Amino acid sequence: MRNAGLSYCSTCTSRKKSQKAQQEEALADDVYSRIQNVDAVKKESVNPYSYFTDELIEQVIQDLMEKLDYTESQASNLLYSGGLQIYTTQDPDIQAIVDEEINNPDNYDAAKYSMEYRLSVTHANGDTQHYSNKNVEAWRKSVLGDRNFNGLYTSTDALQQDIDQYKAWLLKEGDEVIGERLNTNLQPQASFVLIDQHTGEVIAISGGRGEKKDSLTLNRATNVPRQPGSTFKVISALRRPWMPAAPPWEQSTTTPPTPLARSPSATGGAKAVVTPATPASGTASFIP
Repeated sequence: MRNAGLSYCSTCTSRKKSQKAQQEEALADDVYSRIQNVDAVKKESVNPYSYFTDELIEQVIQDLMEKLDYTESQASNLLYSGGLQIYTTQDPDIQAIVDEEINNPDNYDAAKYSMEYRLSVTHANGDTQHYSNKNVEAWRKSVLGDRNFNGLYTSTDALQQDIDQYKAWLLKEGDEVIGERLNTNLQPQASFVLIDQHTGEVIAISGGRGEKKDSLTLNRATNVPRQPGSTFKVISALRRPWMPAAPPWEQSTTTPPTPLARSPSATGGAKAVVTPATPASGTASFIP
């Protein structure tokens, strides 16, 4: 969204003395107050932030640090309690459509579930050990003999049943569970970013499929780099056969294409045959 015309008006806050005071207090860089402010904001919100808002928060804090030389604590204080008025490029109607479609089960062939699991145990001998979903997978393969297990379950009930069985196998008399956390993820996962091609503005973001339970969680649309894959075919499709494969900012010359020739087809008619031009010396090869 940084290149999407995003803006936030900090000068608007100076119009009111109360808002000005809020800014000055926020810039005091009191880490303890910042944590309290963040917790208060989260408690006031019945629903977690959207993926769009998650990314917006990260970018505003980063911009305040880079452009105004604020510390991270100062930027966070200013964001959460400084009275800033923030204007975004989001289109609420388009965002609603994106959220509906990415979570529509009819758009997927199957629904499965994976887990993110953490378990901390203090054993009877006093040793503390930590376990994860990787240990559950290893247990299923080695103890239950399910060598083909891929970490996916057909339901959350089946997933929970595996965890219960694993704990029954792992824990012995005198062991104490000191911490446990389970997050289930709907699979296959997906993400979505919609950009207005005329302005470059980001108007909708979805960072994952399934219920979003917390704010500032993993955003697959912005925080998970992926190989572009076949999206580069869009660029190659804009080329003509006689254009160089080299980037347009690199000087290159090519031989103009030869005219289309006509030759008989199997049905007796005429068909077009394209004879590709030979690249001039020093140019890159053509994209197949």
